[in-house]
Amino acid sequence: MMFYVVYTDLDGTLIDEKYSFKAASQALETLKNRGFPLIFCSSKTRGEILFYREKMGFSDPFIAENDAAVYIPKGYFDFPIPGAQSVEGFSVLEFGLDYESLFRRVEKILIGLGIEYETFKGMSVSELSLDSGLSLMEAALAKDREYSVIFKAECEDSILTEAFRGEGLIYTRGARYHHVMGAHDKGVSVNALSSLFRMVYDEVLTVGLGDSLNDLEMLASVDLPISVRRPDGSIEDFGVKGVLETEGVGPIGWNERILGILSEKTDLI
Repeated sequence: MMFYVVYTDLDGTLIDEKYSFKAASQALETLKNRGFPLIFCSSKTRGEILFYREKMGFSDPFIAENDAAVYIPKGYFDFPIPGAQSVEGFSVLEFGLDYESLFRRVEKILIGLGIEYETFKGMSVSELSLDSGLSLMEAALAKDREYSVIFKAECEDSILTEAFRGEGLIYTRGARYHHVMGAHDKGVSVNALSSLFRMVYDEVLTVGLGDSLNDLEMLASVDLPISVRRPDGSIEDFGVKGVLETEGVGPIGWNERILGILSEKTDLI
């Protein structure tokens, strides 16, 4: 029997612009009923992901801040996780730089380019809530970054990409903000976590869903990559072999594809 592991981005993919996942409820319940894990793989912080994880009723591992850390609940696998640290009930695999070290490097680059910027951590909770549309509680969780710097600035992506990569950092542009991380990507954690599932199950098929270039490495690391349509009707061309597209937008398309895969309707996959 095939065991499915679903990796998913959150913003614009499983949750819509109003931060709702209601449209994906049927597929989420089907995953729970079948006992297949849902792995949140997002630029969001540990606290933000725990918030959505609890709201959706899942207790599987998750990947925070664009592959910076994999959080595996203690006892989830019945064997020790090589290289993991113990953090508040989780075995954690760290791939990213700590925030303070990273911010000092980011700040130096942006000042050198003469770019005015504002980071999540630099905004007050109320300012971030107003700017992002997050609730005050969610904004507070979003500010608590451990491995990545998220900022807003008026600048060409190509300039930032060249500048950060020249300093050995990873730069991506999310749906709303600029993201900078240490030299790692979502593919590292997806591969690490998938290898653990393959130690337990004979047949594992990994599925990945995302909507922006920030999800490229995640989709390149799964067996079945899916590009989720955006609210304006556009869809990211990831250039990944075998990538599928959704007809519906955001969680509507997410729901449609996951149900199609789990029902094994070959015309949908």
